[in-house]
Formats: sequence, structure tokens, C-alpha cells
Amino acid sequence: MRDQRKVRLSNSTNNISKTPVEALFGEKMGDQIEELPSKSKNNISKTPVVQKLYDICKSSFTSPEKHPAKTAVERVRGVIEKISCRDLGLTEIALQQHARGFGFFGANGHGGQHSTMLARWTPPISYLHIYESDNFSMGIFCLPTLAVIPLHNHPGMTVFSKLLYGSMHVKAYDWLNPVDEGADLSSKPRLAKLVTDRVFTAPCEVSILYPTSDGNIHAFTAVTPCAVLDVLAPSYSPKDGRNCSYYREFPYSSISGGPFSLEQNVGADTDDPKLVWLEEFQPPDDFVIRQGTYQGPIVVP
Repeated sequence: MRDQRKVRLSNSTNNISKTPVEALFGEKMGDQIEELPSKSKNNISKTPVVQKLYDICKSSFTSPEKHPAKTAVERVRGVIEKISCRDLGLTEIALQQHARGFGFFGANGHGGQHSTMLARWTPPISYLHIYESDNFSMGIFCLPTLAVIPLHNHPGMTVFSKLLYGSMHVKAYDWLNPVDEGADLSSKPRLAKLVTDRVFTAPCEVSILYPTSDGNIHAFTAVTPCAVLDVLAPSYSPKDGRNCSYYREFPYSSISGGPFSLEQNVGADTDDPKLVWLEEFQPPDDFVIRQGTYQGPIVVP
């Protein structure tokens, strides 16, 4: 089972001439990045960091029905903080391919079936699947400049995000009045409050959001080519009510006197500039997340 965020294969390309990887890998890149590690005892016996992340997630996230304890969250955070691009197989060449929109399907896309005109105007986003079970999932989103993942939620989930390289604008909201997760409120706008609205540049702190706090509903916009490691606990699961929903926002004043205000704005500060209405919607057809190929160490369950 893959991440339930909309994933469609695309053959898009995006002509970006250069990626900002020099600062990431240092001045001397090239052959040093692709050089294989020496076969010393230390290299042979060393456990990959991504394996350590899997192991700590497996012991920390034991059931999709249980929210992780604070101590478990901190353990996972500690491992994620140590992960670098190299640990995940993101070499200079791979980063340049993602930034140009070629991914691992080549300049003409997967099978070469899409036109170059469509490719030019649809910057692709790649998702590199690492691992997924009912209890948690691990993967990497690679975004070329100006690519956008619209506002989307993570119902009943704790989410760890680490920006691996580049700069990304993050906008995040929480519901003003959290309700039962099983309630069907998809047909009407709901009040939400802005939690985050800023640009992050790697290296930066690990971001953690919770089921009802710290920006459970967020959107990503790539300021430069960038990649973010995502760990979700538990994984998306439509059959268990953890479906990924997308939202568009409206100013609070736009419908503050409408039919939704009476039942939803009780206790709201009507002068709070951080209040907005969020309405569920289906992203446009040109919103594409394609499956890329993870080239880092394979985790061993």
C-alpha cells in the first residue's frame, strides 16, 4: 500500500538549469559524491541510518489506533535529525534530475507518451517510497522550483518532516474546533487558524505535527528545488477513515455572515487575522505526484 496522497505517473519535464547542491555537498562534488565507500570493517558493519529510523519507528509505532507517546516522538525525532541526503541515496546527479523534472523516467518521461508541451508546463513532483505498513510510512517528496502540494490533512496522524535540501514555503492550519474524526463535514467549509506561514531552508529543525495541533493541514511550495523526508504514523488508510483530503482557503470575512457562521464561529475572535475558511476540493488534473525510484539503502523489516 502506497501513500494515499494523489499519485499519478507523469512524463513532465521542467527546464531548471541548476540545483543548489553545492552548499549541500561542499565545493568538491563530482566524483567524490559517486565514489563507493571503502570496504573497511567499519563500513561493512555500520547500520545505515535509514535502517535505524525504521527500527525506532517499528518499536515506537505499534498500533494505528494508538497515538505515539511523547517519549516515542522524541526518539524518532532524534534519528531523523541525523539523516542526510547521502543516507537516503540522494546524490548530486539524482538531485539534478529531480530539479530538472526528469526524475528517474528520463527527459521524455515514463514511456515517452506525453508531449513536451504538456511537460514544459507541468512541473512534476516525485515521491520516493521507502517503506509502508499500517503503523507507519517513510518516503521522500522531491519538488522542483515552484511546484506546489496543496493544503491537505493528516487525520489522526503524527507527521515528521525534515527538509533535506533547498528552500520550501510551508503554510499550515489547525481546525478551530476539532471534531470527531469520523464526522462527515466534507460538504461545508470549516473554520481553521493559521499556525505556520514561513520559508524553511535546509538545514533546519525537524517539523512535527499532531492530529489536532501544530499544523495538521499544510501546503508545500518549492522556493528552490527541494526534498522533504516524511514519516507518517499511522499511514493513510481510507478504509480506516484516514483519507487524504485537499482544501482551498477563503478569507474569514468572505462568508462570515453566511449559513456556516452560526454553527462554527462560536468562541472565535472575529478580528483574528489568522482565521480562514477551508473547503474540501479535488485538486486539478495538472496536480501530479509521480512515483520515483528510491536509491538509498533498503530497509530490512
